[in-house]
Amino acid sequence: MFQAIQLRQSGYKLVDKGLGLWQIQTPSGIYTGSLKQVCAYAVHKLEFSIKEIEIGVLEMEKHFHNAAEYGIFKRFMWSYDLEEKNAKTSLN
Repeated sequence: MFQAIQLRQSGYKLVDKGLGLWQIQTPSGIYTGSLKQVCAYAVHKLEFSIKEIEIGVLEMEKHFHNAAEYGIFKRFMWSYDLEEKNAKTSLN
């Protein structure tokens, strides 16, 4: 399922929504599905390297995070916990 929305970012975000549901958030919208579906979409439609996606997923697992940031060149940058980021944002 592809949902077109206006995002205020220029990179990409891979998000584990729980219960087997994943998202890839792009500058032009969000694609949601299983990890396999999201990876296939990212590789075939967005031209990601599968190795970059694997690195992001492994870092998320290693740190118990549920999101990974990728830059405009589709390279993994860092992983983080969405709830922690949202809590810090709401305090400001």
